[in-house]
Amino acid sequence: MSESPGTVSKILWHFTGGPSWDNDRHCQTEHLKPLSSAFEALCGVLSERTLRVGTYREAVSVCVPGVESLDEDTRQPIVRPGATYHVESSPVCCLADIPFPHLGYHARRYGNMAIGFHRPSAISHGFNPVFYTPNESAVIRTIYGGLNKMRLFDTTELYELLDTLQGQLDAVFAPEHPSATQLATIVRNICLEVASLQKAADVTLESFQHFLGFSKTFRDDQFGTIYCEREWRSIRPYQFTLDDVAMIVLPRHADGV
Repeated sequence: MSESPGTVSKILWHFTGGPSWDNDRHCQTEHLKPLSSAFEALCGVLSERTLRVGTYREAVSVCVPGVESLDEDTRQPIVRPGATYHVESSPVCCLADIPFPHLGYHARRYGNMAIGFHRPSAISHGFNPVFYTPNESAVIRTIYGGLNKMRLFDTTELYELLDTLQGQLDAVFAPEHPSATQLATIVRNICLEVASLQKAADVTLESFQHFLGFSKTFRDDQFGTIYCEREWRSIRPYQFTLDDVAMIVLPRHADGV
């Protein structure tokens, strides 16, 4: 069996000193956390034996020529001009597939404190490699289009219309009239089908949100930063034992910690 070329790590890393998230700009801030904050976070993860799903949500950016949405007044579909749209995923927790010799490069962006987990343990707890794609690619536009269609799917008005129809039928026909019984059954069955469709649409929308948690878009100038992070993610907390920890990385000098 051929040896690994050195681009894949058997240890997946969680850095604790990375920048905070700027919700307004949909990106990370420029400054790392203070060493004291990074050390406190590292100790918290180890003491709790849990890598928590926090408030961080991936802001997937998609450049599209036009996007369909609902007019707020008429509730009719309209196409808005092309732009870059940001879609938030489900909350996630993150690891990174970084060979040990390359940790120094990533430490400049995420701090020099990290916990390394054995890859098999992370996989068994639901971590999966992130799907990377340029924010102008056809594939991410297709995913965004499907997500947007699911958001537009709303059977509320149809359900209300059927409910109104049911009331009108009750007013026109006597309860014992055969036609009333047949029509009531038909309307009731349609209502059940509509409810089933809405449930399926809601489940599909939730699945899209989960998939976005395993997705990351980047611009042409981010091949050396975003693209090389080689993230693995999970949408549920990672509860580990100390046997799952392969290595802990601390700075040689850490004044004030």
